[in-house]
Amino acid sequence: MGREGETSPGFLLNGGNGMRVHRVMGCRKSIVAFIVFVLCGWFAVDALAAQAGQVLLNGRVKSIDLPVNTVVVTDYDGKDVTLSIEDQEILVKFKNGLIKIGDDVNVKYRIKDDKKIPYSFRKTAGC
Repeated sequence: MGREGETSPGFLLNGGNGMRVHRVMGCRKSIVAFIVFVLCGWFAVDALAAQAGQVLLNGRVKSIDLPVNTVVVTDYDGKDVTLSIEDQEILVKFKNGLIKIGDDVNVKYRIKDDKKIPYSFRKTAGC
């Protein structure tokens, strides 16, 4: 290690011929590029989901009509949105009183035949 002509790892890291420093910087650039790629993919999937008629609704349950399986949610801008419940698991949440009038909810729904059909219906987290 101490003889002339030999290179040590410390010497390479400190600038020697620059190969190891170049490899470390290349690795960092690769990691950053990968993270950017993943984030772009994530946003692209969200955009495609929105184009496919999938919508996110945050609001408060205004009314529940179990005989016809509809629920009205008022969003935080004051707009009423009528949802047609087809999913039995979601329907059970209303029948069992897990979600009631006045509860704040997050709803994901699709538009099918001019109906808003939820596939996810959850109370918002809170005290």
